[in-house]
Formats: sequence, structure tokens, C-alpha cells
Amino acid sequence: FMSCDQAKSRLYYIDLLEFIAMLLVLINHCTTYSYDISESASAAAWIRYTFRSLHSTAVPLFFFVNGYLLFNHSFSLDKHVKKTIRLIALTVVWGFINVLMMMLIDHKPLSPKEILMTVWTWRMGWINQFWFMGVLVCIYILFPVLKCAFDADRKIFSYFVIVCALMTFGNKLIAAVGTIAAHELLGYPEQIHENVFNMFNPFRGVYLWYAFVYFCCGGLAHLYVPDIKKQHKKLNLAAAVAIPASMLLLTAWAYYLTTLTGELWDNVWGGQDSVFAFVIVLSVFILSLNYRPQKQWFEKVVLGVSTNTLGIFFVHELFIHMILPYAKKAPIMQNIIGSIVVAAGILTISLLTAIVIKKIPFVRKLLI
Repeated sequence: FMSCDQAKSRLYYIDLLEFIAMLLVLINHCTTYSYDISESASAAAWIRYTFRSLHSTAVPLFFFVNGYLLFNHSFSLDKHVKKTIRLIALTVVWGFINVLMMMLIDHKPLSPKEILMTVWTWRMGWINQFWFMGVLVCIYILFPVLKCAFDADRKIFSYFVIVCALMTFGNKLIAAVGTIAAHELLGYPEQIHENVFNMFNPFRGVYLWYAFVYFCCGGLAHLYVPDIKKQHKKLNLAAAVAIPASMLLLTAWAYYLTTLTGELWDNVWGGQDSVFAFVIVLSVFILSLNYRPQKQWFEKVVLGVSTNTLGIFFVHELFIHMILPYAKKAPIMQNIIGSIVVAAGILTISLLTAIVIKKIPFVRKLLI
């Protein structure tokens, strides 16, 4: 995600993964339709809600790709520290740019104090999408330690990944089983959120640790590419089945929680650290290894998005605030296809904007 073009040596399947991830982010942010299955039991609502389970893999795919590139590339601590500091600075600068622009777009003036607090808190409805940059910075801060373990002793690195996965994905899975058991056997009316490992969980209290699992598994995935390609027929079939199966299972779990609490469960945000999203991410990665650019126009689009994801991420919400309110009013756009069309349009505009910014002297430093 963060200008790793030098590390890729044109890995086309990585380009494709970044394209898919960016498109899914836009489709999720450009939702134009109703999907509340707690209010409507129609087939359309169920299809839309199930489709949204795929959105839960958008950001995890970015973490996965980052790990794939960074762990398997030469490392310099000095360069990495400078890159991390620059990433923080760019995030803050673009936070202010987005807030100031949205004040004009949405006609909502803020005082200087309110502007500062909006950026400091990454205010919901304004720039809360920047949470991703915060998690990425946290990963980058600890990356030098993880990289040393990855290079020096793969068993120790794998140990960290397994423990981290158990305490995050595993913890959520155990809590889910506990929720079902408590409700069905004891009539307990709420979802169990507790840390089931109690004080023995070193990752308790911090929601971002699941991102480390995706990031580290991305690094490990590189090692298994030759083996995956040898078994590509079997694994392709397994991945093709696993994706819709995982979407349905995540939807089933989401519906159970919806009926339990009486409120629609967010299967996008809540699904990111689920085993279902994890399986989909691995499956998409396996299938992406089959990608061979054939149509030149599509390859250019994929490459353009892949090499400009940072710029697209920083500016896309501005265009969403301009366009989405009008798209939602058009009946013809109030469906999944309409949402995809709007997302594709905003992706195109955001891509062109990022390309233009990169060509302007001095201003280009905001993205390079």
C-alpha cells in the first residue's frame, strides 16, 4: 500500500490484489442501497447483506499485501524509520486537507478548535477512514523487530503469528461459540465480548492486533507460492468454494447476532477479525496467482490503481461526499450494481487526481 513498487519487480498478482482491495474499499464506502435484514426479510436484502461480507476483506487484503512485500525485501532501519515518520506526517497533513475540503463540500464550517479536534479524534463521518493509517503506522513501528525474527529464526516468527492469531481470531471464535451456547442453553440475551483468555492474553485491550496476523501471514505466504503453484488445480477449486462458503457463514453468524441483539450487526467492521474473512483473504491470494495480464487496457488500470493506492485513499472520501448523496437519490443506482458503478467512477476520478498531484512540483511530495 505504501509505495512498495520498488519491492514488487512487477508481481502482477500483487498488483491485482491491491486493485481488488482498493475497489472493495470504494464499493463499501459507496453503498447506495438498503441491506438491513432486521427490517426486511426480502431476498434482495439478504443478497445485499451477504455481498457486504466480502467488504470485510478489503482492508485485511492491504495488510496482507504490505506484509508480503516488506518481509521479503531488503531492510534498512534508517530508511524504515524515516518512512514511518513521513507516513505519520502525510496522514496528519491529509487529515487537515480532508477536513478543510469537507467543510466546503458539506457546507459545515468548523472553528479552529473544532478542526484540531476533528483531526485529533479522526471524527466519524469526516475522516474516520484514516484509522487504517493509524494501524499501519503501529505495524511499521514494530516491523523492525518482526523482520529480525522473520530473517533469523522462522520458528520464533511463526510462534508469534500463531499466538497472535489465537488471541485475536481464536478469541473471537471462542467467544462466538460461547455466545451461542450461553444463549441456547442458558437463555443469555447478549453477545459475549469478553477476552476469554483473561489476564493471560498479551494482546488484550487493543483492537488492532488482528491486523498483525494478516500482515505477518502475508510475509509467510511468499514462501509457499511455489508449493501453491504445484497444487494449483486443487487449491484453486478449494479457494473458489471457500469464498462463497465463508461469505454465507459470516452472514449466518451476523444474522444470529442480529436476532440476538435486535440490532443489525455490522458484518464489514465486525467481520474483519473473523476466521471467515481470513479464509477469504487467503483464497483470493491463491486465485490471484493465476492472473496473467492479457488485455492491455485492464493491465494498465490494475497497474495504475496499484501504484497510486496511497493517493486514491487520501482523496477518495472527498469525491464520495460530492457524488454519493446524489447517487443515493437515483432509484436506478439503489442496488449492488449501482454501488459498483459509483465506486468505479470515484475510483477513476481519485486515480486521475492522484496522478495529477504527482506531476505538480512540490505538491507531489504529498504523495511521494
